[in-house]
Amino acid sequence: VQDNSINFSAAILQSPYFDLQADRAVNLGGIGDVMAHEITHAFDSSGAQYDENGRLRSWWTPADYAAFKKRQDKVVAYYNRYVLPDGRRTNGAQTMNENIADLGAVSCLTSIIGPDPEALRRMYTNLAVVSRESINAAQLQMYLTNDEHALHYARVDGVLSSTDGFYAAFNVQPGDGMYVPPEERVSIW
Repeated sequence: VQDNSINFSAAILQSPYFDLQADRAVNLGGIGDVMAHEITHAFDSSGAQYDENGRLRSWWTPADYAAFKKRQDKVVAYYNRYVLPDGRRTNGAQTMNENIADLGAVSCLTSIIGPDPEALRRMYTNLAVVSRESINAAQLQMYLTNDEHALHYARVDGVLSSTDGFYAAFNVQPGDGMYVPPEERVSIW
């Protein structure tokens, strides 16, 4: 039997992930996002294969899988739209499960904060700060061939561009760089 738990090293509990002096929204954009992302995996097609005790036992019906598959396909197509620094496009199929966890996490955190635009701005901003990265050509190649995560800029832009709260918090309008029409935005839950 597997251990059905999520464990975090105490070392992650430092800025920008967690700061005792920061407010709730900022910390939700850091450690809250990490935790919500990992918890979301329990409710995706991989997590559905294990029961609450970590035993390999599916708890979804065939109809559940079929409905989820339709939403997964939309997520794959949505993330295929992002262009990488070398001109190639991201591989939404390769990064699908992690993209779904990102979408689920930010949806949950947006709900927790509610319709407070200032708090949402602080949360979304820290989410972007936590995701900053700089990579060289060799690291880019490793991402493209081995990593189940999208590049960080695609993870942040992708999830925020599909989150209605982001549009309200930053007054994003048609023509803005991260604007995605509502009918093209994706969500799982």
